Amino acid sequence: MKITNETVYDWGAYVAMNRMVTRATHRGQSIALRVLFAALALLLLFAARFQFTGILQVLLALLGAVILLWTLFLNQLRAFLMVKLIMKGVKVFTNTFDQEGWTVAGVGGGEQRMSYDDIASILEGDRYFILLEDSRRGYILDKRTFAGGGLERFRSLIQSKTKKTIQNV
Repeated sequence: MKITNETVYDWGAYVAMNRMVTRATHRGQSIALRVLFAALALLLLFAARFQFTGILQVLLALLGAVILLWTLFLNQLRAFLMVKLIMKGVKVFTNTFDQEGWTVAGVGGGEQRMSYDDIASILEGDRYFILLEDSRRGYILDKRTFAGGGLERFRSLIQSKTKKTIQNV
């Protein structure tokens, strides 16, 4: 019996994927960098307010504001860039899992057959599963849209075929 999943790759899916991958692969490094950049942004804003005048004050304030916004909204920015620049809008992908592997079918009609050996890790969040090939490439699966066996059957199949434990993030 085949398990099917249809997932809309939209902004929300990419934000969730970015958060989950960051938490699973390099959480400590991400937190340290965000703290460092937030401190830098606050230092620039402080310097712009109290140490400089004129155009230098404006440039420091602008740079501080950009760094602070980047620090606070990094996952959302990455998702926006994925949707607008790489994926060129919202896409729907259908994944069909069977005993030998799975097939990914995109909106354009193309299909790609995948092996369970290609999966480096499996992440599970509140709404999505992420099947990672490496720390930069993966497949998003919306937990609400499984057909042909449901979530428990999918969990059992994916763990038995990949020999990997699902990481809850």
